[in-house]
Amino acid sequence: MYEDYMASLAARGRGENTLRTYRQQLKLFYQWAVDNDRDLRPEDITSMDAVEYRDWLQEQGKMPATINKALQAISAYCAWLCEEGRLDHNPLARVSKVQEVQTAPKWLDKNEKYSLIRAAFKEKDIRNTAIIFTLLLA
Repeated sequence: MYEDYMASLAARGRGENTLRTYRQQLKLFYQWAVDNDRDLRPEDITSMDAVEYRDWLQEQGKMPATINKALQAISAYCAWLCEEGRLDHNPLARVSKVQEVQTAPKWLDKNEKYSLIRAAFKEKDIRNTAIIFTLLLA
């Protein structure tokens, strides 16, 4: 079943990176299931399994983007199982993703700031130099 899914993704034109990611994420999910004494067949996947796996990934210190990527891969697999008639609904459809924290933009360090000023002066365009100074001093 798993290889049929991979072939289906390839037939749909998914890139090699996508195939590699989905393959890896599904293997990790099933390995987690085996390690936790769960004999999961594809049609046995439940939303509770997904929630417990998500929580376990968080306990392992995985980043939110990594956890969400895993959930997306499993959800896509379950959606395909629905298309194939192996599941009557996608158990991950209502499983919430992990909130990703937006980081603040990085400021220019001193060297980058001076490089920008030098470049503005070399250009000898008063307007651009004024814009750069305005932005740097704002």
